[in-house]
Amino acid sequence: KLEKDGFVSIVTIKDASGLNLFNEAVVRGLAEVQKEISDDKECRAVVVRSGNDHLSCGVDLAFLKSVTPKFIKDNIILLQSTFGWRDIQPPVIIAIKGFCIGAGMELILGCDIRLAAEGARFMIPEVRLGLSADQGGTTRLTKLVGIGQAMRLMLSCDEIDAVEAHRIGLVEYLVKPEELDERALKLAKRIANMPPAA
Repeated sequence: KLEKDGFVSIVTIKDASGLNLFNEAVVRGLAEVQKEISDDKECRAVVVRSGNDHLSCGVDLAFLKSVTPKFIKDNIILLQSTFGWRDIQPPVIIAIKGFCIGAGMELILGCDIRLAAEGARFMIPEVRLGLSADQGGTTRLTKLVGIGQAMRLMLSCDEIDAVEAHRIGLVEYLVKPEELDERALKLAKRIANMPPAA
C-alpha cells in the first residue's frame, strides 16, 4: 500500500498470513511501488513499514520452490529492484519490528536508514537452506557492519536481537515499539523539509 503525507511516501507491507512473506505478488508489488515513487517528482523521502507484527519472516518457501533459472533470468531486474531501494532518488527509511529474516534482511540492507523496535529479531538463514543471500545481502551487509560481523551472521545463521543489531551498526536507531512508525515518519519529514537539491 502506498500513501502520501506531504513530501513523504509511506509504503506499508501487509499480507494475510501476518508474516509478510516474499512471493511473486509481493516482489511485483514492491517493484510497482518503487516505480510510482521514482516517477513522483514531489517525493523527497520514503518510509517502508509493516502493517503486521513482523517486518518479514523471509521468502515464501512455496514461491522459492517454483523459481526456475528462467524466472530469475526473465525477472532479474525485478528482483534487484525489490531489494535495491537505494537505487531510487529519495532516501528510504525502514521501520523494523518483529522478525526480520532472510529476504526481510535483504530488504532492510537495500534501504538508507534503519530504525528497529526493541524486541525485533534478525537472521540470515540462507546458508542453512544451501543458498546465499544473493539479492545484495552479501555485499551490503559487509559494507554496513564489516567483514567479520557479516561473515558471522551469514555463515553461522545466528539470530540477533535489536540491541545487538544496533551495537554492530546493522540499524541506526533503536526505539520503543509503540514509537516506531511515528519516529520513522518524523525522521522522514525532517529529511523531506531539507533543500532537496542537496
